[in-house]
Amino acid sequence: MHLNILVDADIPGIRETFSPYGQVRAVPGHEIDRAEADWADVLVVRTVTRVDRELLTGTPVQFVASATAGVDHVDHEWLREAGIGFASAAGANAGAVTDYVLSALGVAIQNGALEGWPHVTIGIVGYGHVGMRLARRLERIGCRVLACDPPKAETGTMDRPSVPLSDVLEQVDALSLHTSLTRAGAWPSKGLLTADALARLPEAAVIVQTSRGGVLDDQEAAQRRRRGELAFLALDVWEHEPVPGPDVMAVADLATPHIAGYSSSAKWQGVQMVAGALAVHLGVCPRPPAAAPDANEVLTVDRDWPGPAEAFSWLTRRLYDIQTDDAMLREAIQCGASNREMGERFHSLRAQYGTRPGYDAYNLQTDDLRWRALFEAVTRDDWEVTAC
Repeated sequence: MHLNILVDADIPGIRETFSPYGQVRAVPGHEIDRAEADWADVLVVRTVTRVDRELLTGTPVQFVASATAGVDHVDHEWLREAGIGFASAAGANAGAVTDYVLSALGVAIQNGALEGWPHVTIGIVGYGHVGMRLARRLERIGCRVLACDPPKAETGTMDRPSVPLSDVLEQVDALSLHTSLTRAGAWPSKGLLTADALARLPEAAVIVQTSRGGVLDDQEAAQRRRRGELAFLALDVWEHEPVPGPDVMAVADLATPHIAGYSSSAKWQGVQMVAGALAVHLGVCPRPPAAAPDANEVLTVDRDWPGPAEAFSWLTRRLYDIQTDDAMLREAIQCGASNREMGERFHSLRAQYGTRPGYDAYNLQTDDLRWRALFEAVTRDDWEVTAC
């Protein structure tokens, strides 16, 4: 087997992952153009490369893979018409986003929200790759979970009832958003949580938004937070992204530049998934996934058990210091900058983000069985994502 494989240079582990299938050429994603594609049989990209007719018409490329969960940069219809195979890493960043939400909840507890943890009710809107993982980890910790996903419920693939959104909003202590952004169909999510919906939430509620900008009216959410009608607001995606509203960012308790899914574990998982899909496309046996380079981080617990709420907050904030990323965004995007400047800085932060280890990269050192049980509940998923 000898294929020419053109890969975005910022994808980790490309030589060891793809060289068994042919010759690998690494090129920065923004430099992958028609001339580069003329060399390739296989193209592996991230979101910075637009994959469409203009890039690939007349090239030898027969298979495209995007080592990302999002695929808005790919013209799927044209690829089908051209007979070019395609695979993505859907679900690869689900663990990272789940980590983000748990760390955000840890900060909320630190700030005085979510009294009575873990005996609280968490609403999850969108029960896909992330929603399922988050629900299972939260339930292992001891939380009550209400999931809302009417489109998925119609397919009969949910492992629990889909609770009506109105009921979720009225019963929750915290709300975590994980739905895709849709504008049509029976269940559009654009503008799903506007003023009327948010008014149903209890005044002490927490919101964590990591889905897509436009699902939540973040201006209204910020106003409610400013008036004390929300206890905590964490935003990783923004209604007018890549320009986070300065007034929204000023009142948000956590503000980050759409990096919830950017752990090194997620990136590595994405590469392994698309490599497996390439093997299937070629009709060969996929190679066993390699372990991530940072899979043996050590976290030492050197304190006594402080109780479930403080322990959860302490542990999740040490597994991922989300407040560092909050400070990064606030320092980069300051009041007085133009929308263009803010958009450029937002994109730059995402492009230059130094990926953090995922929760699953850590091993805990402690003899205390209570810390051990919490660590296992917080960090481990009880199933594996299939490669292809």
